[in-house]
Amino acid sequence: MPRSAVIDGVTVRRIQEKPRDGGKQGGFLTRTLLFVLRASVLVAASHLRRPFQFGHVHSPPDFVAFSALVPRLLGVPFILDIHDIVPEFYAEKFGVSKSALSFKALVGMERLCCRLASHVVVANDIWRGRLLTRSTRPDKATTILNFPDPRFFRQFRPKRKSDKFVLMYPGTMSWHQGLDVAIRGMARLAPARADVELHIYGDGPCEKDLRGLVEQLGLQKRVLFFAGLPLDQIPDKMIDADLGIIPKRARGFGGEAFSTKTLEFMALGVPILVSRTMIDQFYFDERTVTFFEPESDQDFAAKVLELAGNPSRREQVATNGLSFISRHNWGLRQAEYLKLVSGLCGREAATIASI
Repeated sequence: MPRSAVIDGVTVRRIQEKPRDGGKQGGFLTRTLLFVLRASVLVAASHLRRPFQFGHVHSPPDFVAFSALVPRLLGVPFILDIHDIVPEFYAEKFGVSKSALSFKALVGMERLCCRLASHVVVANDIWRGRLLTRSTRPDKATTILNFPDPRFFRQFRPKRKSDKFVLMYPGTMSWHQGLDVAIRGMARLAPARADVELHIYGDGPCEKDLRGLVEQLGLQKRVLFFAGLPLDQIPDKMIDADLGIIPKRARGFGGEAFSTKTLEFMALGVPILVSRTMIDQFYFDERTVTFFEPESDQDFAAKVLELAGNPSRREQVATNGLSFISRHNWGLRQAEYLKLVSGLCGREAATIASI
């Protein structure tokens, strides 16, 4: 891809390639620090040429906030947008205990970054509560969910007709996403429903293991892997699914991370089968999604069988999901965000520079 491009009127500068395998702990930290250094130089040089009026720093990691240090010291306000809470994300990714020195150091870094920022936006209410206990004040933190882009995620056409009952997962193949649970559930389904298929779109650190599990269970014709697609193309595949699946593990990071895929399926009118995690129970109930017990391939299979044989239940859940989206979407929350930006800039309108 080109190092610089204009996308929807926004100049995007690509300064470092992201490895596909996620990398080991040491290499991960080195690459991240290198990115922060490169970003800091770019932002500082850009600010000195043409001063920014506002900044929006997207986490993880939260210490990317230091890339905005020069403009911040010169009086430019910026928002730190925490999409994934870093200490817990790090602990999950590398198997680190919360009592470990590295975890405590990341909590200290989180606190410092929140102090540096003019305001903090957090991706869910559970994580906002966590930040309030250790890193910031209530008046300095706002929850805004990761809403799907309404230009792409909407009911733009009816579902295609098919003789298969298709389950779909689009996204990263990480351990906390629980795809191995869904695959084992597919093995339980095989004798009862020959028409059920699981389609997985994406890649990630667990892809090799998941493909090996499919071969081990003899599910090559029942579990199909596809390359990830760009944001403007994946909805066309998702809308054809009979059932979207979010099989996350409930322990640790996975149980607290809000999955944008849930709202994306809802916006497309696709019913969803969701692991009963703390975060999903916080926002949803059995009217808007169908829950199964986390890490239980047996309950996963049972719920798929139940939904596959009950079209009216699927239709009702999908309808309720659309109702939820009508009340919770970016169109309703963007005014709140822009008001926040305007207040930080000290005037009614502000030029937003994306960092």
